[in-house]
Amino acid sequence: MTDPAFDPTALVSVLRAQEDRLVLRRFTHEDAWRLGCLLADTARQRLAPVTIDIRRGHQQVFHCALPGTSPDNDDWIDRKRRVVERFSESSYLVGTRFRAKGTTFEASSPLDQCLYAAHGGSFPIRVEGAGVVGAVTVSGLAQAEDHAMVVEALENFLAPDVPATPATAPSEPPARPTNPPEPTAPPEPAPSAPSQQGTPPPPSGPPAVPPPSPAP
Repeated sequence: MTDPAFDPTALVSVLRAQEDRLVLRRFTHEDAWRLGCLLADTARQRLAPVTIDIRRGHQQVFHCALPGTSPDNDDWIDRKRRVVERFSESSYLVGTRFRAKGTTFEASSPLDQCLYAAHGGSFPIRVEGAGVVGAVTVSGLAQAEDHAMVVEALENFLAPDVPATPATAPSEPPARPTNPPEPTAPPEPAPSAPSQQGTPPPPSGPPAVPPPSPAP
């Protein structure tokens, strides 16, 4: 079996499948914040020196630079994001497609290399019925790792929309309030010892038949 990590042609198929699968139902400013925080938390947990950028249309809606980054990462983000805006595909897919043809983006593309970089790390934000509406970009690691971090974040971001067996069936009615308590039948009296006055407690079952009187 061919390892797509070493075969550009096979990798192109993998990257296309990712883009077909990672489609959002909507993408609001609040969604951008949640996705950005998800990426930032992941990067911080892994001590990854990355810069994260999210665009919605032409507006920058999230930007975060973690320790170990520099202004160079901002430049890489801009160049990779422009590839997404130009081709409506991830920067990693665009660069890999050139390699699958036996060349490179730098050698064969007529675009200005100072403005465009087909290196992994920028991914199109695609919305159902609307197409590409923005881009999420990571810079700071090797291009395959930048790309993988974005894909992982989008998969986790979309996880609530994936059908799954819930822990509690959605048709289960909500719990009824405990105050006031529901009326219940009075408990049956339990057998107990005779009272202090010597009067035995009333029987809980049917009345007992008295024993026959002794013969005279």
